[in-house]
Amino acid sequence: SRREIALVFALAVCLHPLRTLVQRLFDRYLYRDPYDYARTLREASQALTATIDLQVLLRHVASVLESTLRPEGFAVYLYDNDDDKFCLSWSSSPGSFPPSLSRTSAIATAAASAQLVFRDEVATFARHRLQSELDSLHSAVVVPLVEEAELIGFLVLGVKRSGDPYFSNDA
Repeated sequence: SRREIALVFALAVCLHPLRTLVQRLFDRYLYRDPYDYARTLREASQALTATIDLQVLLRHVASVLESTLRPEGFAVYLYDNDDDKFCLSWSSSPGSFPPSLSRTSAIATAAASAQLVFRDEVATFARHRLQSELDSLHSAVVVPLVEEAELIGFLVLGVKRSGDPYFSNDA
């Protein structure tokens, strides 16, 4: 009996590292790598303070999104004062997103709340129109970009490649 207990304990101790390795490989295969928020923010901040070129900044934001959240697709829309609409400034898959969205579109209106918009949590009163727009863009989350209490743009994120839902801690 003591021998059996010792054997079980030894197996548990020996198999735990193997289980951890198999779990990490499985998660990597399914796009579920955990990401280090602090490291990601630190590296992104360093890179973003090194340039003022908008396209370089957008490419870096795209790289960070791709390596952490792994969405199937995403786009960055920025407000154009001259045209009074949100213009597509960057897209992970050209042709998948419309070149512009009206300031009165359901997505822009929802983003104006300065809150994250999760497709699965859309309020009932706006559900049909907003979900329809999100579906047409194959998107699951809208992230508002706000400067001095004014909406200057938004990110539109597609579903995660892993199939997992987005959670508020992904923001």
